[in-house]
This record gives sequence, structure tokens and C-alpha cells, in this order.
Amino acid sequence: MKFSLHLKEVNVTYCEHALRAILYSWWSLKLCVVCVVHACFPFILTNYFSKSVIKMAQKIKDES
Repeated sequence: MKFSLHLKEVNVTYCEHALRAILYSWWSLKLCVVCVVHACFPFILTNYFSKSVIKMAQKIKDES
């Protein structure tokens, strides 16, 4: 079954996978708001998005 195959590939349980996916969703939503605010006020949050993406990419890499 593809469902369990993916979990085995990433070496996590269903609950761990679900929690991680939910956390990434909330993080993405937060960055969406940051981008909208920055679009309206380009002088604030100038580096927040790019620094957050780099930090999250490193976190994902470390978890692999």
C-alpha cells in the first residue's frame, strides 16, 4: 500500500508524520501572512521569509 510505503521511506510513524505535516502547514500559513504584510509594507519583514525558508530547509535536511 502506498500509504504505509511512504511512512517507511521517511522512517516515521503515522502520528509523527501527521504532526510534522500540521506543523509545516502552520509554518506555511504564518509565512503567507508575512508575505502579504511585506507586500503592503515593503520596509518591514524584509528578510523574515528568506531566513525562515533557509532555517526550515535545514531542519528538514537534518530530519532526513
